[in-house]
Amino acid sequence: MYTTNFIYIAPSEVLESLKKLFSVLKGENVNFQRAIGFTEDRQLKNTLMQFVQASNQYANELKCQIESLAGGREIDELTLTESESNDRFQMKNSKDILEYCCNCEMRVLSAYREILNHSFILKELRGIMRYQLNEMLCSFLQFKMLKSSFRNYKK
Repeated sequence: MYTTNFIYIAPSEVLESLKKLFSVLKGENVNFQRAIGFTEDRQLKNTLMQFVQASNQYANELKCQIESLAGGREIDELTLTESESNDRFQMKNSKDILEYCCNCEMRVLSAYREILNHSFILKELRGIMRYQLNEMLCSFLQFKMLKSSFRNYKK
């Protein structure tokens, strides 16, 4: 009986979509970490920290998936994150931070949807991406609720 050992290598389109999502998550992570320093509001600060922790965890999971799906080759994290950090983001107050947080939802969600729209990704990877997407949707819902409460409270 012969056994063949092989390593599954994902199609390049899937790997590129995963790398894009990784870059978006790491870039937003940097921006949200900056935002934490610009707000005194405890509830907003806690919500930002939760997002930073979750997006960092998801980015690390993605990095492992990318390396695994690329046949065990390591990826250069610095190359992927340089372009995604938004240095021009002006954080003046909690209202501006919440506006930014709600606006970055589309960048994050479109990166997840790009991966999920591939018809040839592994079932397990699709499950991971759906789980992460649902958690990100919950985070953005928290930002929207905070934004709504700020609008009602800060008049």
